[in-house]
Amino acid sequence: ATRNLDADMISKVQVYDDREGDPDHLKSDYEVKKIINLKFKRELKKSTFGRAMLGGGTRDRYQANAFLNKFQDDLQLSDNASSDNLTGTGIFGDGFHTPVLQAEPRGSVQKLTNGTVNFNNKFGKQLKVNLIYYFNNDIDDSKGTVNRQQFVGDTTFNTFSNNINHHGSTSQTLSGRLEYGSDTATSIKYNPEFSYNSNNSN
Repeated sequence: ATRNLDADMISKVQVYDDREGDPDHLKSDYEVKKIINLKFKRELKKSTFGRAMLGGGTRDRYQANAFLNKFQDDLQLSDNASSDNLTGTGIFGDGFHTPVLQAEPRGSVQKLTNGTVNFNNKFGKQLKVNLIYYFNNDIDDSKGTVNRQQFVGDTTFNTFSNNINHHGSTSQTLSGRLEYGSDTATSIKYNPEFSYNSNNSN
């Protein structure tokens, strides 16, 4: 999220220990995770903002990224999605990092598509709901041709092979955090998670 926020959107940055599961301070400081709380300026507490990037090149190469945020009182909704078939080269960059051009001896094309949706909201004074959905699709197609000649005495052996491989995998995860209660001493917390994975190869 911080890669998509401009500095002038933030009024305060708070960093503190996550002692929610350790109210009696039984854990040492290095065992406790940190929480970064970004306080938006008042005018941004009800706003919608985002950015998008699209790049294309020869041989049907492409890369696309999109990020969207919506804030409305206690509602926080964010969506981040990307897709490319650059086999991890990152030629166009992602809009947040310096582009790096790299090459490797690989005769395949990899298509990666992934996205995340994050939902936070308060319902009344006692119910907090957080839902996160993650999607990832990875398709790898490769082709290879080998033509070999081997000479043994007055005999020549010719070998020709043509290989076409396809591999695809998809994963989806939906996780949630529901918290009900007026204070930490009497709250009820529920953390469900559902995952689905599939793979296919030819």
